[in-house]
Amino acid sequence: MLGGDDVYQSKDGRQLEFEFVSIEELVPEDHLLRKIDRYIDLVLSQYSGHLKTEKL
Repeated sequence: MLGGDDVYQSKDGRQLEFEFVSIEELVPEDHLLRKIDRYIDLVLSQYSGHLKTEKL
């Protein structure tokens, strides 16, 4: 994984800096958003068998 110290050159010579971060690093394990995410995953997995995709 690339970190914040990785610098790239643009076509016109300007330096561009990119930082790659993982959402796993930013959101604590016990955060409400993680609980909501798990609930949505559970609900969608239960209903995925009931959903039909029709060809148009």
